[in-house]
Amino acid sequence: MPVGVNSFCHQKSAFVGIYKYRIMAKEYTIHKIEQMIKRAMNAQGTYSKSLDITISLASGSLFAFYKAAQELESGDLVVTETSREGNERKVCSPYYIIMHNSAEQARKYMRELRLTRATIEGDAEEDELTELVSKVNSIKTEKSVTIKKAKLQDNG
Repeated sequence: MPVGVNSFCHQKSAFVGIYKYRIMAKEYTIHKIEQMIKRAMNAQGTYSKSLDITISLASGSLFAFYKAAQELESGDLVVTETSREGNERKVCSPYYIIMHNSAEQARKYMRELRLTRATIEGDAEEDELTELVSKVNSIKTEKSVTIKKAKLQDNG
């Protein structure tokens, strides 16, 4: 590994390898991505006009991710940068940094729009947690009913 290069720069396969064949074949625009998100939300029954701003933000982040990934495909992950003094150093490609940051933003927006696998299918842990909370709430209700009955009997 060249000296001075961020360690996450060498995780190229983590993003580019996954999306290389699925995304690069199509040319996306922000408008097309927005339409895809809206169609997915309509299919789920979760679309609302009030979510248009979040959809716009999500599509912008995904668009930046796709464009940066395309640029990174044709370039190098590590580039040589020259300082004012004329010294050269190896740094992570700016496209990778853009791709990395926009992927994280897009993931957050997609989760907020409930378009991730976990939010669509629901987690088993989430179901168990919901069940546990409802059991605890029913116990609290039973105890409060028992206490109220005991107070009524003492007063009566």
